Amino acid sequence: MNKISLTKRILLPLALILSLLFAGFIFVINRQLDLFDVVTVESASQIVASNYQQSLDNHAEKMIGLLELMATDDRISEALVSGSRQQMLEVGMPLFEHFRKLNITHFYFHSADRVNLLRVHQPPRFGDLINRTTAIEAVKTGKPFWGAELGPLGTFTLRVVKPIYVQNKLVGLLELGEEVDHLITRMKAFLGVDVVVTIDKQFLKRASWESGMAMLKRQADWDQFSSVVVNANSIPNSSPGFLGGVIVPSHEESMNHHQLNGKEYVAAKLSLVDVGQRQVGKLFVLYDVTYLSKETRDTTVLAAGIAASLALILLFIFYRILSRTEKVIDASQQKIAHEHDALIEAQKLARIGSWELDLIHNELWWSDECYLIFERDKKPGVASYADFLESIHPEDRHLVDQVYTESLEKHTEYNVVHRLKMPDGRIKYVNEIGESIYDENGKAVRSAGTIQDITERLQSEKAIHEKDGQIRLLLDSTAEAIYGIDLDGNCTFANAACLRMLGYDDVSELIGENMHTLIHHTHANGSPYPQKECRIYEAFRTGVGTHVDDEVMWRKDGSSFPVSYWSHTVTKDDQITGSVVAFLDITEQIKNRDELEISHAQLMASLEGTISTITKIVDARDPYTAGHQQRVADLASNIAREMGLDENLIVGISLGAKIHDIGKINVPAELLSKPTKLTNIEYMLIQSHPQVGSDILKDIEFPWPVAEIAHQHHERMDGSGYPKGLKGDEIILEARVVAVADVVEAMASHRPYRPGLGIDEALDEIMKNRGNFYDPQVVDACLRLFKEKGYTLS
Repeated sequence: MNKISLTKRILLPLALILSLLFAGFIFVINRQLDLFDVVTVESASQIVASNYQQSLDNHAEKMIGLLELMATDDRISEALVSGSRQQMLEVGMPLFEHFRKLNITHFYFHSADRVNLLRVHQPPRFGDLINRTTAIEAVKTGKPFWGAELGPLGTFTLRVVKPIYVQNKLVGLLELGEEVDHLITRMKAFLGVDVVVTIDKQFLKRASWESGMAMLKRQADWDQFSSVVVNANSIPNSSPGFLGGVIVPSHEESMNHHQLNGKEYVAAKLSLVDVGQRQVGKLFVLYDVTYLSKETRDTTVLAAGIAASLALILLFIFYRILSRTEKVIDASQQKIAHEHDALIEAQKLARIGSWELDLIHNELWWSDECYLIFERDKKPGVASYADFLESIHPEDRHLVDQVYTESLEKHTEYNVVHRLKMPDGRIKYVNEIGESIYDENGKAVRSAGTIQDITERLQSEKAIHEKDGQIRLLLDSTAEAIYGIDLDGNCTFANAACLRMLGYDDVSELIGENMHTLIHHTHANGSPYPQKECRIYEAFRTGVGTHVDDEVMWRKDGSSFPVSYWSHTVTKDDQITGSVVAFLDITEQIKNRDELEISHAQLMASLEGTISTITKIVDARDPYTAGHQQRVADLASNIAREMGLDENLIVGISLGAKIHDIGKINVPAELLSKPTKLTNIEYMLIQSHPQVGSDILKDIEFPWPVAEIAHQHHERMDGSGYPKGLKGDEIILEARVVAVADVVEAMASHRPYRPGLGIDEALDEIMKNRGNFYDPQVVDACLRLFKEKGYTLS
């Protein structure tokens, strides 16, 4: 394509289109000038509304910042906890004197149940219950809540309320307020519009309102209108008739024209809504449009001339640009070719091939990756659909042909999973997806799609499914009763011991049921046990696990038995999603109080058994690293013993190593067995397991720092580890020992994404990074074990 042809094909039509658009522009502008003033005031009203809301947002952010700063002052918390008004006044009054300079007019201390303890701006008045929306919502949400509220004097006050917590307990509320009527009335100065503000009388008391208007030095006429009062008016010397025309129009339109002193105004009506979503009044925006039409017409003529000039300049520039278009096209073709090569490479990495079938000539085209998937050599000539069917496993040929034929008849997507039988007898599984193109008569003329080798994925899914069955078996093999609940208290799973202790025959009787209502509704003395008081649900409120051994649970037959239970939260993305409850029937322990010590040892043994079970669960969810934690525990114990550590410390290291990867229970199973390289997001999910493990273990009382071992086993001496980037002695000794054992075992063992690297390369890694990543004493002890004492990984 040369410059002449480009000019004919692009430039001339473009010039014609620009001419038509310009003519249409002039016509439409002339037709719309009569409505221009209405559009202008619409924009002005929206700017007023936006400016008002933005001002509220900015002032609220200022007060939230002040409240957040005050929340860090221990004197504030101590004053709220003690309830001493004198202490509150001593702390609050100096702050309020500073706040006055920021236009803040109100400062409150409230109790946790919303009773006012002190008005710093009005100390003699206190003791009333605060029923404002801002205070109620702050208590309900546990977060700062703000909004504009209509006061008894007819003025608007921006209020911000922040709940104050001490050790996760609500001890009171702090509130700041600012009179914001000036934000509305100053619109004239900043935006060049006039405003009239009205308030519905139903929200006011006459005496209070008239007092407020007198305080603000504004005219007040309660009887001027039947249902509303004028709270603010920026137009001086406006007559009652003019205001009546603005406020009480003869017809329900959003905008009206009004005359005053030889000027013409257009008024737009906006609703005033307080934080409680009550429509308490209206804001009328008035724009002077007396000279707007004339100025607009003059501006339009000037704009039209400028537009015409610019169009001519644009056409000339475009003409010059077209001469360079062919070079751009060449560059684009080269880019397309490069992207095509990149697509081919991506198909190889993802094991995805593409195919096209010409149904008119019965010619089939395969990409190179398709030949690799089918493990066949390219043949000269063109293949056919029949050739494709011959490559499919004999038992699946009819299925593939049927699905493809139905997709052609129904004009739907072609999607089928089937087997391939390789020349050496191996079986592959592939997923084919395709669509067809039809002519104007509805006849299919061409099909195209992709084929992907999913053999490894299906094998991984099968392994995970089998391991899920093993997890169920492990849960049902424990002596402790275990069940899970969601945030509503409804059962999500239960093991066999739970069913047996509670007298149920099938887990379906529990799934979806509220467990508190079903088994935990009453105290041992027969008094009701409200769910909101239940200590199982403390974990939801505090995020801290709970252990209780002085309550009962109720069987299906209505009988009860004493229990000792543990409730621990389940989290995802730092949000609590539910809880796991493990309990034991302690009837015999209560009957034999003289054997309490023995019973306690039995409970501890059961707890260790549960931990062992959880270890197996983690191993079961990750089929490629099964036994990893046990091997790390064995190696870590021997390293600690080689270092001459105390035997009690060695026991703690062994126990911590056995469950150091417990956090992987929160990692999706498909990531644990993914055979290819992880994405950045997937790797970040894997990296979350130390924090998750710490959260699970931190509330269990061990005589050793088991939770910190799980939390720190990926930290490094130079601070390059995760999740906290600890350095040197900031990492506990136990975690430093487990870290070296973890690295050696992981490198020596097979992983989904690589074969085992061998013990020599693992030892070379810790020796090369001795002192940088790993504790030198731990590394030296580990090297002595393998090189001098013949230690091997079991």
